[in-house]
Amino acid sequence: MSEKVMRLSQVARKLNVGRNTIIEHLAKKGFEIDSSPNTKISGEQFELLAKEFAESILEKEEAEGLTIGSRH
Repeated sequence: MSEKVMRLSQVARKLNVGRNTIIEHLAKKGFEIDSSPNTKISGEQFELLAKEFAESILEKEEAEGLTIGSRH
C-alpha cells in the first residue's frame, strides 16, 4: 500500500494555513521538515495537520461559497 505524499505548498493551500504554521505544528509533534514549498508531507503528517486545522478548512469552504456584490 503506497502512502499519499503531498508538497508543503499544496498542504498549506488545502488546509488554508501558512507554511510556517504547518512547520511549527509538525515540529511540536516531533517531525523535522524543511521550509521549502516543495518539501514532501507524508500521509501521517497530513492526517495530524487535518485534525488540527479542521476549522480552518471549514472556513475556507464556507468562504468559497460566498458571493460579494451582485452579478448581472
